[in-house]
Amino acid sequence: MRDRSDVARTRKIAKDGGQKEHGDLLAELSIDRTRTLAILGDLIRDPEVEVREWAIDTAASVLGPAAAPLLLKAAKDRDPDVRDGAIERLLECDPVAARSLVPLLLRKLKGPEFFDAVSAMWALAKLRHRDAIEEIREAGRAGRREGKTFQGITADVINDLLEGRDTELVAALERHDHDRMSALAKAASLIGSPEALAALRRCAESAPDDDCRLACAAALRRGVEHAWPKGPGPTQEIRRLTAGLRNAQGASRRSLEKAGKALGIAFPDDYVEFMLESDGAEGPIGKSSYLALYPVGALVDNQRNYAVDELAPGLVLFGSDGGGTAYAFDKRSSAVEIVEVPFIPLSLEEARPVGRSFESFLAFLAAR
Repeated sequence: MRDRSDVARTRKIAKDGGQKEHGDLLAELSIDRTRTLAILGDLIRDPEVEVREWAIDTAASVLGPAAAPLLLKAAKDRDPDVRDGAIERLLECDPVAARSLVPLLLRKLKGPEFFDAVSAMWALAKLRHRDAIEEIREAGRAGRREGKTFQGITADVINDLLEGRDTELVAALERHDHDRMSALAKAASLIGSPEALAALRRCAESAPDDDCRLACAAALRRGVEHAWPKGPGPTQEIRRLTAGLRNAQGASRRSLEKAGKALGIAFPDDYVEFMLESDGAEGPIGKSSYLALYPVGALVDNQRNYAVDELAPGLVLFGSDGGGTAYAFDKRSSAVEIVEVPFIPLSLEEARPVGRSFESFLAFLAAR
């Protein structure tokens, strides 16, 4: 049971603490995640918006993917800024969990708050939710009817992004299509290709007005950290096999390298290329298989939470069938293989090979 004095002390520091007190508190909260979840769970229901916003940011930065339950609750907060902040942080730390918000985001496209529709559009874009294209288009039309030209412009740009018109969007940014520059800059940061980032850099340095330069500089910072695919991308066969999955914004190469180092594994190249394009994915494969790929931010936590190194040393979980079966990389030999293993009992004796590459693993699932 949590101590109410812990909540009160944390709240006081959140509201009135100095920089050192905040730093010490964050270090303390990083030690005991169960305690931290309880404290922040109280603070996301605090009467003051300032405290709820602090709790959201702290949960995401301290807990990572484990903050998802708190952020999902905060995404339904009564304050629009708190809601949008929770959605944004959830998209960053657990894009797969964020997909459960799609119905809420579709409702927000028709929401009463001034920026409801625009914030929902960008969230759907980050989730790569292409099924929302018609709803986004209609929200753009509604915005124009209500005199919200920026809402219509945002809808047009995001639909181009979801429909894969990356080259046209980058070219419009390069031409300095002034009325659309803010939306184009955000889209370029999500595209994240070398060409898109180079266009943002040129715009940040030489656009003819301060507003556009600042918009491109901010988007460039986001794009460098959270870029979409930078390698050759998944093979055509992998794209075909995963066509039925719900995708997310791509992982950064740095986050994959960091996770691989922590887990002691060199991820297969074709898995890396898929994750650079979609950080986690979920949905049916073939006639009877289902796949839930974990986002890179959840890999280390899941390895610890399921006690994999103790129960099945040499395996690295990367997904499941959405039920009782885990999928894992087997790093015990120089050539990493993929195995399936039940969560209960999780043991090497129960592991069964299902592929020598990410592509052959997907083909195995599709053929079941």
